[in-house]
Amino acid sequence: MPGIAMKKLSRILLLCMLMQVLPACNGFLKPHKMPIQQGNVVTKDMLDKLKVGMKPSQVKYVLGTPLVVDTFDNNRWFYLYNLRMPNGDKLQQKLEIIFDDGELASFNNDYQFDVQGQTGGAEKN
Repeated sequence: MPGIAMKKLSRILLLCMLMQVLPACNGFLKPHKMPIQQGNVVTKDMLDKLKVGMKPSQVKYVLGTPLVVDTFDNNRWFYLYNLRMPNGDKLQQKLEIIFDDGELASFNNDYQFDVQGQTGGAEKN
């Protein structure tokens, strides 16, 4: 009988030691996280091709289908882009296209580009 009691005691001690050691592995056992991109990717070249007076079909050819078309005003399109990095950094950008009488009247954007014309780096929000 002393052998059985000794086995139980050694198992309990092993369990207690594991319970104290495992929390130290917290930073070690993290899953891989990928950057999450959502929305329309708009490059500097695409914006440079936009000209006032273009037809909606031409704008759609240059930029692709808009992510959002205003429900109350079909003459207003939105191209939205979000990038969420694993470290918590976020990049949010918006391009608003406004048509008048079936032609591109104006466009407003908050895109920032690097030297190669790609979307700028992520910002903390």
